[in-house]
Amino acid sequence: MNSGVHQGPFLCKGSCDAPVDLLLGDYAATCTAASSTTADCSGRIDVHPAYGELINSDVGTWKGGAPALDTSST
Repeated sequence: MNSGVHQGPFLCKGSCDAPVDLLLGDYAATCTAASSTTADCSGRIDVHPAYGELINSDVGTWKGGAPALDTSST
C-alpha cells in the first residue's frame, strides 16, 4: 500500500462521531491493495486493562470500524 495511507481498526462506545469511549490498536493495520479502490487489511485492537481501559462502567454496546485514509494526494 501507499505509504500515505493511514489505517487501523477501532471500537467505539456510543456514536462513533462523538464516542463515549474509544479503543484503538497500538500499531497501524497492514494493508494490501486489492484493486484501485479497495484494500485487504489486517489489524489488532489492543486492550490494556491495567491502564484503565475497559472498566465496569464500559458495559454496553460497542461498534467497530476500520478507516483507510489516503493522505498522499493532499
